[in-house]
Amino acid sequence: MAVSFDTVLAGSYSGVEEEVKRAIMSKTELEEIWTKHTSKSSPPEPVPDIDFETEMVVCAFAGQQGSGGYTIRVTSVEDLETERKITIEFTRPPAGAITTCALTQPHHMVRMPKTSLPITFTDVTPATRPAEDSTTFLLTLHDAKSAEAADKVKSLPHILETKAMFDGAILSVKVDTKSVTAAEAQRMLESIDGINSVEKDG
Repeated sequence: MAVSFDTVLAGSYSGVEEEVKRAIMSKTELEEIWTKHTSKSSPPEPVPDIDFETEMVVCAFAGQQGSGGYTIRVTSVEDLETERKITIEFTRPPAGAITTCALTQPHHMVRMPKTSLPITFTDVTPATRPAEDSTTFLLTLHDAKSAEAADKVKSLPHILETKAMFDGAILSVKVDTKSVTAAEAQRMLESIDGINSVEKDG
């Protein structure tokens, strides 16, 4: 039987830097994990108000990751004959994704009706989406160097198409990301003199 649950907390930054999957049955337990979670916050957020007479909390912390783009979440809760099964999904950024270089600590915390059944955790990892065959960037150009910069872009390897927009103030550039990652392509474009900014389209 499916059990309903509500999100208490979800995000990418936490003071909990190790992997944790835990069922919390008391206010004392919640305060313990919450103190660690908010240890890098100033001021720390208040502890959620949970009625532990009738409710419980499940938390899933993915541990510290080397970049953004990672997520963890409780996707389903099910009461079986002999256990309460908690399913947790962990996802990684797809190849070539542009993400923050900051360290992240993905987490998800949910509340649900309390149970006396043993708690079990099941981890699922969805198939990683394939990298896109091409990525389009929008470039803003320095007025005095726009023609020179546009010519330089067109001469680069991996460029599939360029299109001038708004009287040449913006250059749309499609890059073949089967042979170069989107992050590498962005750095390559940003290195060209006369380009003010490079943003991924969409």
